[in-house]
Amino acid sequence: SNIQPLVDNEKNENLKSILAYSCYMIYKKSELYEGDRNTDVTHAPFVASEITTTQVSKTIVYNSMLMNEMVGKEMVECQISGTAPLTGKKISVRRNVTSEPMGTCTVVDGKFSFTCQLPKNEICRIYLDDRDAVFFCSDGNPIIADMEHLTVKGGKTSQKVNDFLQLVESERLAELHETDSQKEAEINRQRGERLLKAVRENRDNIISACALSLVYTEMSYEELKPYLSDNYAYSHHILLAPMREYVEGLEKRKPGTPYTNLELVDTKGRPHQLSEYIGKGYVVLHFWHGLGGYGYQILPSMKTIYDTYHPRGVEFVTLAFSFGVQGWREEVKQRGLTWPQLMPNPDTNPRDALAAYGIRSYPELIVIDAKGTIVACPRNVEELNSVLGKLE
Repeated sequence: SNIQPLVDNEKNENLKSILAYSCYMIYKKSELYEGDRNTDVTHAPFVASEITTTQVSKTIVYNSMLMNEMVGKEMVECQISGTAPLTGKKISVRRNVTSEPMGTCTVVDGKFSFTCQLPKNEICRIYLDDRDAVFFCSDGNPIIADMEHLTVKGGKTSQKVNDFLQLVESERLAELHETDSQKEAEINRQRGERLLKAVRENRDNIISACALSLVYTEMSYEELKPYLSDNYAYSHHILLAPMREYVEGLEKRKPGTPYTNLELVDTKGRPHQLSEYIGKGYVVLHFWHGLGGYGYQILPSMKTIYDTYHPRGVEFVTLAFSFGVQGWREEVKQRGLTWPQLMPNPDTNPRDALAAYGIRSYPELIVIDAKGTIVACPRNVEELNSVLGKLE
């Protein structure tokens, strides 16, 4: 009865689809589910399957993160006050993981004060007119925010969280606005190193979980495993829910795992099987997403590596996702990608191909040997070049 409004005929159809998909995923993870947990719902709603966010150098796609985790979640009352420029009009508080609004307040003569209920020990943001923001931890301590200088006072945790995330955000914006590709790459590298350092040095506080949530795709399976252990205080924190799904995906493609055959089509619509390319030598399986960004940036390096190793018997196979067919064909032609360019057969569910290899981020690289066994999952093109050099 509590969710009856969501199934009223007058309500948004997409919202009902999301609810149905979320219920399905909850059921699939329960002990009552008797089917194959490695397959996915045939017709997931678009919103549920394409919620994306960008990390240091990969795009993360959340496949099943829309379940209602707020049910039964411990809440805490937070007193929030502070100052803002006289031109400011509205203060709003949102959860960092979902951007879900949790409370609003009007700015009066440059001041504001209100109380709201928030999930306990989460990272939240205070926005001024939906733009400038400060960060804090909802641990029950009163928060005093200076929205002009973007600082917070309160518990030591909130101050540290805000200082850390303000720095990370400034680096992200600097990279976004940098037009020199070499400088952009250096900013990206420095930001990644800073995040990895924060993970190592803050294991006893929530900053490690903040940093992990932003950098886990840059870490190996072995590096991530300790943070899934119950010995790590934040292993089940909501911030790391996508990371836990990501590691589940890594387990499906870890070295020693047999490859999974896929039904595919080429740019001319002709059918193919992934098995056609297995058995003659090493194969680099490349998952490419149509969102742009880093997935496009690595293509020149991919071409260089291909030109180096293809004469030595290494084949590349790119699998494209979330492209329109014509747009995909044009991208392949324009970028001069000469190795096999494929996408899932339109008669199949493309999510099955992703599920087979546990793909939840892009770009991803998998190296398969002539026996059809996965031998490596390079995290970037530099690692790919190194891996192929050692396989000769």
